[in-house]
Amino acid sequence: MSKEIRDFLYSPIHLTNKIKRKETMIRELKSCLLPSAIGYDVEKVKTSPKDQISAIMSKIDELEREIANLKKQKMQAILQVNAAINELDDEDEKTILMEFFIGRMRMDDIARQLNYEFKYLYKLRARAIKKIAEMKKREKRETET
Repeated sequence: MSKEIRDFLYSPIHLTNKIKRKETMIRELKSCLLPSAIGYDVEKVKTSPKDQISAIMSKIDELEREIANLKKQKMQAILQVNAAINELDDEDEKTILMEFFIGRMRMDDIARQLNYEFKYLYKLRARAIKKIAEMKKREKRETET
């Protein structure tokens, strides 16, 4: 699988992971806003703890805007990947790719769901990815001409 196709198919997953990391950061920053998280040692008492709070709130606001933008990107990525998968003819290939790349289901769970041998499922997935790669190459050639 080429890097370009891998990046395309995994884009919803990568965006989901980015969103989760930013949400984790927000949770940790919010925990710093709790009174017990503010250190009142001698040096810091001289400066206002509100300065720290406003900086944290500013960072949380920035992260929330980034998350909103990532969610829009994720929606577009899901729609694009879904459109590519729906161009496949084989229903099992569609199901495998949808469950794996969009539904984030594990391959062994998909194999059980479809009642296929694990190795055969990997062959089907590889074949479907190859078909999508060929479709993408054709689309790219058509747009270049």
